[in-house]
Amino acid sequence: MASAKSTRRGSEVERFVKTLALVFERALWGSRFAVLIAVVGSVVLALGAFYLATADVIYWLGYLVSYTDPSSSSAEREVVRANAVTTIVKAVDEYLIAAILLLFALGLYELFIDRIDAA
Repeated sequence: MASAKSTRRGSEVERFVKTLALVFERALWGSRFAVLIAVVGSVVLALGAFYLATADVIYWLGYLVSYTDPSSSSAEREVVRANAVTTIVKAVDEYLIAAILLLFALGLYELFIDRIDAA
């Protein structure tokens, strides 16, 4: 009798452990959706960086007009040129950061959530 009781108790414990493991695995698998926060945040940041870079490019066009103004002195042209080159570097950096953020978001999504079929 003791043997039958311990076998039954052992199978109950085994079932409990399997159920607990299943619940834990489902919760762990479902927690991958928390990565969506990072995906959405990265896309929003990428769009903002694209916007900033494009605004810098438009601002740079003003430097281009000032640089080609025939009434500007050479000292003024040097200042405008330095500002124009700085703006170019900033815009390129911002576009690179935006592209990296977009790649990061796509990678996180494909790694943790699901495959992107449109690509």
